[in-house]
Amino acid sequence: TNKINKKPWFNGHTRAAKRELRKATNTVSSHPNSDFLRENFYKVKGSYKRLIDSTKNKFFGKLNEDIEGGKVLNWQAFKKIKGHKEDKIPHDSYDMDRFERFFKDLYSDSHKTVD
Repeated sequence: TNKINKKPWFNGHTRAAKRELRKATNTVSSHPNSDFLRENFYKVKGSYKRLIDSTKNKFFGKLNEDIEGGKVLNWQAFKKIKGHKEDKIPHDSYDMDRFERFFKDLYSDSHKTVD
């Protein structure tokens, strides 16, 4: 099921990027052993995330300028700014180390396979 994203910063460019990400996800899911497709998926995913971040920041930046400049003086706009948080949660390095160890062990020569 396709949900329509109703966030105000979601525009035509972000919708197209999300569509491309969905296509890349489906392609890599049907061919999980392809390094090329996996690399392409991560590139598409990274560009999608950067696009979302920049679009969101531009939207809230403009909204903030409008509020500070006196152009927008309604509470709904103010509440949108108040609810927007710039702080990002950093990646947990412990989880990344466990992730790396798991796949290293999985693909190492010492890994036992079923005959």
